[in-house]
Amino acid sequence: MKFAGQYNVKSFKVYQSADTGLDLGGVFIDLSIYENIFSQSLSVRATIVDTHDFVTLIPIIGQESVELEIEMATDSEEAPIDPIKLDLVIYNITNIERDGETLTYVLDMTTKDFIENFEKRVCTGHRKESSSSIVKKIFKELGSEKELNITASDDSQTLVVPNMTPFRAINWLKNKSFSNNYSAPYYFFETANEYRFKPLLEMAESDYVKEYTKTVPNTGNPAEEELKIINYTVISKFSVLDNITSGMYAAKARTVDLIGRTYDQFGHNYWDNNYSPKLAENKLQASKAYNYSPKNEYLLPENYLNPYQQDKFYLQSKSNEQIFKNFKIKVDVFGDSRVSSGDVIRLVFPEASLPEGELGPREDKNYSGNWLIVAIKHTFQKRGYTMTVELVKDGSGVSYG
Repeated sequence: MKFAGQYNVKSFKVYQSADTGLDLGGVFIDLSIYENIFSQSLSVRATIVDTHDFVTLIPIIGQESVELEIEMATDSEEAPIDPIKLDLVIYNITNIERDGETLTYVLDMTTKDFIENFEKRVCTGHRKESSSSIVKKIFKELGSEKELNITASDDSQTLVVPNMTPFRAINWLKNKSFSNNYSAPYYFFETANEYRFKPLLEMAESDYVKEYTKTVPNTGNPAEEELKIINYTVISKFSVLDNITSGMYAAKARTVDLIGRTYDQFGHNYWDNNYSPKLAENKLQASKAYNYSPKNEYLLPENYLNPYQQDKFYLQSKSNEQIFKNFKIKVDVFGDSRVSSGDVIRLVFPEASLPEGELGPREDKNYSGNWLIVAIKHTFQKRGYTMTVELVKDGSGVSYG
């Protein structure tokens, strides 16, 4: 029988050269993998309890590669789950403490792609080509073993990538990308399984990959235990000052043609534009309440040689991105390597008190529903594999009138 959070470290080896690696699989007490839609690369941190003085024997000096492979336990009738396989590089050792013969320290690691990225440069010209097409070519130059999951953009760029590292070039291009179906912004990030280059709204409207329920512990059914919410914290429900300063509620912009000495002006208003939430039924607003209308104005360079088409996406993009920074929640659940940042999961919370006359369970409309994962901390400890998942949504199940 499989237990919730059960896993097996198939390989956790440190190599200074191509020779046999030193296995740390039995001496770590905590191993965490961090992924985030705002970060182009994973980061990994391991706390080591060392009684063999590996730091001196290897020695660990920051030039070591790490092979990490973790398998998920499955029942005999379940389909096997692809393991987490990462090629890492140690870039720092911190929190070194000695107690007698025992040395405790923390190894900070990042993916080999990120380190090798600094050793490459991209300098290419492109004419009337979409950002996503250019990104595909740049990513191929990186030579990563991971696949790039990409959504085609609808922009048209005529530009030169000016001798940038691949990751910097991709991040530069994602800020120029937009989709006619989803509006910018695009995000470029790494998960445990792949890289993704996708617009925010497309990720938000995806089907949920898993459902977790806040229920009583120890149900007796291991399968149900795997799908329970262990702990949760509501980080934020709204952030009015951030909404005002970011231009979410109302903003104007001018695109200036420095050659033709002309300008165009366009605007965006959250209250007038019919934004339709992707993760909920209702917007986080009351139509009869006071509507904030700050005088946010932006000046954008524009000319006929560089048609960014800012009027199509710039203000809408800023507003849509800020919408997802209001309603935030953090949950602890049992680990599942198939769940990644950029996925949607469904949460079910029971209502604290049922309406009079109702006896059966009823979902809390404020917190139940679909949520977008913006960050995951995969934590492997002796007692099992858990995930701390940071989630956002762009609306609520409650109508505010």
